[in-house]
Amino acid sequence: MAMSEATAARKPGRSNRYVIDADNVHALTSSLELLVRDRRYVVLYDASIWFPLHELLGQVPLGKLRLAALRTVHTFFRELLRIFASYENVLITPEVRGELANLIAATLAQLDRQKLQYERMAPAARDRVGRTFHLLLRIEELMRKLRTRIEDRAKAAYVERRPELQLLQEMVAAITDTLSLKKPGQGGESRADEHLAARALFEVIVHHRHVAVCTRDEDVRRIISATYKLLISDTLREEEAKLVRRALQLGNLVVLKYNPERQAYTRFFESQTQQAIGEFIFSKFLPERSKVRLISEVRSQLVKLSRELDRATEAASAETAPAVPRASPELETALGVLFDRIVWYQEIARAVGLSDVHEEIRVLEAMRTAARTLGPAPLAEAVERALAALHRRRLHQVLRELGEKDAALKQELDALTADASYQQNVPAAERLREVAAEIASNARARHFFTRALGSGEYHLDFDHFRRTEELLDRFSANGFDLREGERLVPAEEVAHLSGLDYERVLRLASEHDLVAEGGLIRLDYATLIRHLL
Repeated sequence: MAMSEATAARKPGRSNRYVIDADNVHALTSSLELLVRDRRYVVLYDASIWFPLHELLGQVPLGKLRLAALRTVHTFFRELLRIFASYENVLITPEVRGELANLIAATLAQLDRQKLQYERMAPAARDRVGRTFHLLLRIEELMRKLRTRIEDRAKAAYVERRPELQLLQEMVAAITDTLSLKKPGQGGESRADEHLAARALFEVIVHHRHVAVCTRDEDVRRIISATYKLLISDTLREEEAKLVRRALQLGNLVVLKYNPERQAYTRFFESQTQQAIGEFIFSKFLPERSKVRLISEVRSQLVKLSRELDRATEAASAETAPAVPRASPELETALGVLFDRIVWYQEIARAVGLSDVHEEIRVLEAMRTAARTLGPAPLAEAVERALAALHRRRLHQVLRELGEKDAALKQELDALTADASYQQNVPAAERLREVAAEIASNARARHFFTRALGSGEYHLDFDHFRRTEELLDRFSANGFDLREGERLVPAEEVAHLSGLDYERVLRLASEHDLVAEGGLIRLDYATLIRHLL
């Protein structure tokens, strides 16, 4: 489209032009769709992505509109409608919905004006602009369909009075005002930019999603990048807010900003490249009093946000947690007598050589369930201590049996390799291969249970060992060999390979300080056993 016909509306003082022409329209819409296709991302569109057709129609009379230019505009809106209709991960905030509704209303008003011009034309003039007018009617139809789809995407994005979102909105507004992140005279009293940035942070922190924001507004990019850097900087290292910071570091927050040189949306900010911030660098022109006040306010909001997250988690757990019955004093006494008799009979069985440690563990595990549910705390603790002792005895027995098996396998291996006959004897060669594999598996099992005994993880058994081997093989097949030492693994990969919920992985990483730079998680053999089994 000619630049004179396709220059977009802009805020006062905006210098870059948003031009759609036949050569770049598909590249432009593809860049808007770039991260929408990745279902891990929630994509927020700013109203500035809209092409302001109402300005073009208000400046150029119907008879001078170029058909080729309108075809390009029609293609843009048709592709935008397809994106809104095809992807549920596109969200429209209430403020953006209002701005887009105003833009559509202004466009429809201008289209009505063009209709009046058409009706007043002579028949010959109508014939000349007939194809142009027909295309305007098709654009009008697109506008009405877009209005419906935008409402759908806004309803999907609706969050009813979430205190976490309100806290983030207040925090972002305070940061924006103190650091003067919006250009003077732009937006008036509107908080649309701040609310868009707050919603992006909300999706990362509360819903643990990756987020992309598409905008032509320099203010939006500035607000998101400055807020993110301040929140994860050493300036605001609050222990109570560790979960918020971990969520920000494990998620990815991307701003796709319109690039006038490429005439498409490209990455201007990506949070996972901003991990090592150190102290936040304030402007030297910012008064010290304002700096101190902002830090204090944001710290307070972070702590409140963390408490709201904990409260929401506890409320969700309480809804699904079963009611705990209360035992009578008589029942508590009976449970204590029962536990004493169980231990006494187990000691007698061991004394006469009839004990079975596995059966003893099963009985005490049933006793533990009863003690935890009905008994007093001292009884439950006593059962736990008795179980730990049984598990230690079981592990010693397992290691003794593995040692005996290892000795037998090595004896068989020596017999098979005593001469070279196995080289011509196929069954002997096959058995040699099997013995070597069994020795290797046995060695891994001995290492697993020796480590369990040394680290006090007495509950581990052969099911845990098999699960560990499967996980190690799965991580290794995807390029993370945990047998060789510590590896940095993306949180999503950890969730995918371990089968754990992504939110649980996030909490484990936060609680046990496993997060490294770039939103990666530090994993090794011991960490996998301790936290992912």
